Amino acid sequence: ERGNSIIPLFSSSSSSSSGDDVDSEFELEDWRKFRASLIAKEAAAAAAANNENDENMNVDVNMSVNTNPNANDVENKEDTAEKAASNQLKRETVAEENERLLEQQNAELAKEYKKEAWAHLIAEPEVGGLICRMPIEGELYWGTGFWKDKLDTLLSIDTMGPPKSQMENWFPMAERMLARELEAITANAGKNGILNPNDLHEDSRELLEKYLDYKQTWQEVCLMLGSTQGVVINRPITQNINKSLAKLLLEGQPSASMAATSSIADKQENEELPFGFIDKFIQAFGKGAAVYMGGPDLQAEPALLVHGIATLEGASELAPGTGIYIGGLKAAVEGVLDGKYQPLDFRFFLGRKVFDDGASLKAKIDQAAYKAIACNRSLALKQCLGLPKPLWHEVLELCGGDMKSVSQLELGKRLDLR
Repeated sequence: ERGNSIIPLFSSSSSSSSGDDVDSEFELEDWRKFRASLIAKEAAAAAAANNENDENMNVDVNMSVNTNPNANDVENKEDTAEKAASNQLKRETVAEENERLLEQQNAELAKEYKKEAWAHLIAEPEVGGLICRMPIEGELYWGTGFWKDKLDTLLSIDTMGPPKSQMENWFPMAERMLARELEAITANAGKNGILNPNDLHEDSRELLEKYLDYKQTWQEVCLMLGSTQGVVINRPITQNINKSLAKLLLEGQPSASMAATSSIADKQENEELPFGFIDKFIQAFGKGAAVYMGGPDLQAEPALLVHGIATLEGASELAPGTGIYIGGLKAAVEGVLDGKYQPLDFRFFLGRKVFDDGASLKAKIDQAAYKAIACNRSLALKQCLGLPKPLWHEVLELCGGDMKSVSQLELGKRLDLR
C-alpha cells in the first residue's frame, strides 16, 4: 500500500503465466464466498454437535449404546451439516421489512441480497468489508487493560446467575460498572459543573475517553476503502439536493488545501466539470438522491460516489472481487437522465473516516471498539434510508453468535424499535 491508496483484499506471492495477478479460475469473489461457506459449515457443525449432546443427555443411562455406529450415519451427519451451512450462506433472513424496502429502492440489488446475504467476523479489516462499532460494554469485556481486569474481578465474585462467560451475565455487569464509574467521575466536577479530565486518575480518564468516543461513533457501520480509510454508510443526511449542496458535493470546499487531499479521490474523475453540469446533476439527483455523512475527516473534499455498476464509464473497483465501485459521476448523471439508472443506485458520501495509520485501526480492533466483518456486496451497497431495522443490527444478526446476541441486547434498549 502507498499512503491511503486502495489495497486488494489480499496480495498474491505468485502470478499466472499470462502475467495476471489473479487466477481466472479462482476469482477473489469466489474466495470470499468459499471462505464464508467454510465458516457457515463450521457453525452448522458446532450447532449440530451441541444438539446431539443435548439429545444424549436425555438418553436413559440403562439403554445399550452401539459402539460401532454405521458409517452411513456419520456421512448423513456430515451431509446434514453441509446442507445446513449451504442454506445458512444462501439465505439468512434477519430483517424482512428491510428486504421489502430494498425491493422498492433497488430491485436488482434486492434479488442479489435475497439470493445470498451473508456476513461473518474476520480477524482484520479488508477492503470492501465492514468494521462495526461495538457497544462500550463489549469493548470493556473483549478488550484488555485495567477495566477488563476489573470487570473480570466483578464477574468472579458474582456467584449468582449464569456462568460469567455468558453474555447475559457479563453485559449487564459491564453496564452497572460503567454507570457507577461515570457517576464517580462526574462527582469530580467543580462548582461550575465543569469537569477537568486532567484532574482524574489515569484509569478514570481512559474510561471517560472510551465513553466519549463511543457516544460519537455509536453503532457506526464503516465500509473500508483502504487500510486506514473508510466511509460510514449508515449516517444519511438528505435525499434533496439544492444548488449549494450540489456545488459542495461536486467541487468540495474551495479553501481545501491540496495537502489534505485523499488518494481515494484519485480513483474518481478529476477532470473539470463541463459548463452547466451542476444543473444537470440537480436534474438527475435533486429530489431522489442518497447523501450520507461519510465521516468527520476530509469533509472539504468532493463527495465520494459509491455504487455497484461495473460497466459505468469512469468507475473503478475498490479492489478485485469486491463488486463495489467508486467514481463515474458524469456517466451516472447521464444514465439517470436517460432512464438507464435510478438515483438510488448510487450513494454520495461527504467526508471520510480516517485512522492515523494502520496501527491505530489495529488498536481499535484489538481493544474491541470495532469488529471487522466480511460480507457480500449487497449488504455493503444497500441504502440506509428509513430502514425498519437499523443496518448495524442487520449486519450483526447476519453474523450470528455473539454478534447476534449483542444486537438483541442493544435492541432491548430501543423503545422506538419495539
